[in-house]
Amino acid sequence: MVSCKDRTAELDPGLQRVVCCCAECAEAQPDMALRPRMTFSAWETHCGSKNKKWHTSLKIVPGSGLDALPAGAKQVSMGAFLARRGLKVGKYARSDLPDKLYLEPVVKAPKKK
Repeated sequence: MVSCKDRTAELDPGLQRVVCCCAECAEAQPDMALRPRMTFSAWETHCGSKNKKWHTSLKIVPGSGLDALPAGAKQVSMGAFLARRGLKVGKYARSDLPDKLYLEPVVKAPKKK
């Protein structure tokens, strides 16, 4: 589960989409399975965020099913969560992965002696 501003959404990591759980969406479509899946950027806009940087404005909700973020832990941004896993959001989408995030490994520069 992720949050942005005062709204929450179910995260679908396989599709890299979210399903909004706000009252407005619940009223429009009560059946969660039939609600539209939104891209991270689209959901960020839906929540009223003007940031346009979903990797910082979307927060992982502690205790929502991810072992890495147990209940009681502090919320962490999506970007920080990916960084902990050795990934970062790339600048360019790859043509072989249409409509998917471009995640690339974090390469740490060797320390200078």
